[in-house]
Amino acid sequence: LGIVYSTQDQNNLHEAVVSGYNSSYVEPELPVPDESEYEFVNVGQKEGAPAGFYDYDAETGTFKLWANGIDVWGLSDHFSYIYMPISENVGDFSFTVRVVEYLNSTSEYCRAGIMLREGAEDGTFPIDSRYVLTQIYSINNGASKNYLSQYRTYYGESVGSAPSSGIAASWPNWHRITREGNALRFYCSSDGVNWTEFDALYTEEWEDGMLGKELPLYIGMWSTAKSDTSTDCRAIFDNVSFVSGSEPPAPEGPVLAYAIEGDELVLRWAVSSGAVLEVSSEANGQWVLAGDPAEIEDGTYIYRLPLTEAAAFYRLIVE
Repeated sequence: LGIVYSTQDQNNLHEAVVSGYNSSYVEPELPVPDESEYEFVNVGQKEGAPAGFYDYDAETGTFKLWANGIDVWGLSDHFSYIYMPISENVGDFSFTVRVVEYLNSTSEYCRAGIMLREGAEDGTFPIDSRYVLTQIYSINNGASKNYLSQYRTYYGESVGSAPSSGIAASWPNWHRITREGNALRFYCSSDGVNWTEFDALYTEEWEDGMLGKELPLYIGMWSTAKSDTSTDCRAIFDNVSFVSGSEPPAPEGPVLAYAIEGDELVLRWAVSSGAVLEVSSEANGQWVLAGDPAEIEDGTYIYRLPLTEAAAFYRLIVE
């Protein structure tokens, strides 16, 4: 952070006069989201730490979350949360989001996903509440690419493990938590159509009883910056849906998923979509067919190309 001055003149010296410079942190003006059924809170924010914030695009249904917080781990949680309350009379439900993008520069161990969490009777969010969550690390993380779950089974428990699904997340990636009777189930997907269950919990067996039975229950999108000095990690969520009942809706239109595998860009989409892949050198340029995919696996087209040849725009078209 500092002042940069360039004259584009290598042969002469120039002078710049700067006044009113202040190097102290200035909290950004928070964007005002459109009205929605979601609320926002920074849980466990430390005094003097920058506050996380979010933006909501009502036209596209996209949430952009700039998170704060040192971690969701151990005895206490510090994170940013876009959430909605779950009514007491709601039985089975599903909550689905797509994580479109997740970037940061402070810590590659920042995390984001879905969180189902208890609050206090007074409407606040204690830092040691019970919860369950799904999570992925940022795109920058070079170690862990898998979908993970995590939970606190009783108040004040020290959380020290995050069970791995063993399933690598492509980008964008999809998360879902469902409540079916007394079971909470965790799902992941690369396209929002084909889902894999990777964990399940029965919280009525927990020491303090079923999650949300005695205290307010909330669900939503969360992220922690893994830092209490920065809010530079930004998660983008869309296709957010909360549905009461056992059959959540499928996303509209074909979904194109991508992943970097070694030195290749790998694109995937469902054969059942009837879509073809088009490519263009410019977003508003001429689109042409990318050619037939080389592979079909488990009802999915797989299109591979070297990263050195992958600089382009791609889209799916239903003919």
